[in-house]
Amino acid sequence: MNVKVFPFPPRGSDFASGQAKGVLEYLRRNGAKTCVLESEYIDKDYLIDYQEFYSRSFSKEGRYTKRVHFFTSRFSERTFSRWVGGGEPADLQSKYLGFVVVKPVRNSQKHLLIGRSVLRYPLEASDPGCKFVSDSTNVSLFGIPLRVEGLPFQAQDEAVSACATIALWTTMQPLTKTFDVPKHSPAEITLISGDYPSTGRIFPSAGLNIPQMISYVRSVGLDVEFIGDLTDSDDPVPMNTQIIAKATKAYVSAHIPLIASLRVVSNRVPDYHAATIVGYHCDGRGEVDSLYVHDDQIGPYELTLPISGELGRWSNGWAAHHCQVYLEQLLIPVYTKIRLDFHSVMPHVGRLMEFLKRQFELEEDLDYEVFLTTVQEYKKDIRKESIVRKVQLLETLLPRFIWVVRIFESGRRDVDFLIDGTSTKFTIPAIALYQ
Repeated sequence: MNVKVFPFPPRGSDFASGQAKGVLEYLRRNGAKTCVLESEYIDKDYLIDYQEFYSRSFSKEGRYTKRVHFFTSRFSERTFSRWVGGGEPADLQSKYLGFVVVKPVRNSQKHLLIGRSVLRYPLEASDPGCKFVSDSTNVSLFGIPLRVEGLPFQAQDEAVSACATIALWTTMQPLTKTFDVPKHSPAEITLISGDYPSTGRIFPSAGLNIPQMISYVRSVGLDVEFIGDLTDSDDPVPMNTQIIAKATKAYVSAHIPLIASLRVVSNRVPDYHAATIVGYHCDGRGEVDSLYVHDDQIGPYELTLPISGELGRWSNGWAAHHCQVYLEQLLIPVYTKIRLDFHSVMPHVGRLMEFLKRQFELEEDLDYEVFLTTVQEYKKDIRKESIVRKVQLLETLLPRFIWVVRIFESGRRDVDFLIDGTSTKFTIPAIALYQ
């Protein structure tokens, strides 16, 4: 029988790895009560990896994975079988937390690996201060249609995909829809990235360097914005907190994840790591006070806090391993028609803020944020707002990609300066003045 229903948490060895334990803890916090197991599931990503590597290995990794679905309500196997047979499910969609794929591949600790998994955004996503990169996946559970709003996650595979490959894979998942670029499995990403010369083997994967990561992104028709310093240093050099905060806000608002290049220090021995920033939280003043990260070594939606107010120094699940984590660089895939990137627009925004401060003889700096969006998303947003000459603004021809410089007065939207993201020049085609 290919289906089994049992209470949460699942027992046995399928969820024994460190990442699996992180996944189960995440599900527990989000109210998981019941599990539904598909004991034989064909996962496309793993099937490609199997074809590229495991099918030609002496070891006996199989072609099939397991897929486990999680729900916040309790029900029996008999009840579920009745639903599959045509009975009306008891609003399963609202109770659905998503699924986890378990691959028939073991890591160096002999634990089964977590494959392509999609879990619902955390409960705090309903907080107005939270913002996540948007993505969704349609699921057919023995013919029952379901949908999970969340970003895919999986653990690294020591044979075909190290952390940088998984960070790229995670980042590209929503962009395949946003920018209509091809979707690749981890093994395919490693192979394509190998076109850039390196001294390491392609398989088993020793990990990708930054030039290889950039090479892969460009190979699928996108370009890259790199923020940070490539200068090698013996000591960790965390990025500036304001740059991290503003860049994260700018790109998460555009539903573009950011790849974080990290230095992880344990017992004074540094190592390099990559993870994906998929969301953030703002405090009551609109300042970014935490990040949400997909980390293939820790788990999905990992809450990451700054140390001493520095977003370049992370406090998260790595602390359990007695590690210090430093964010040193950001790598962001961008559409080629977004010609004015974050690094280019910010100096102009700074000059604009200084001009407005002088013009209105202000004693304090203006409260503002900068983010990238599309003309469709922006016009959909402002239709709900009270704006001077709103109809005229909505009827104005605007570029597909827009940088928005939003100024706040006493915590409320005051004015938006709209900048053409498809131009190489700093132009302001329109202004939205809030009433």
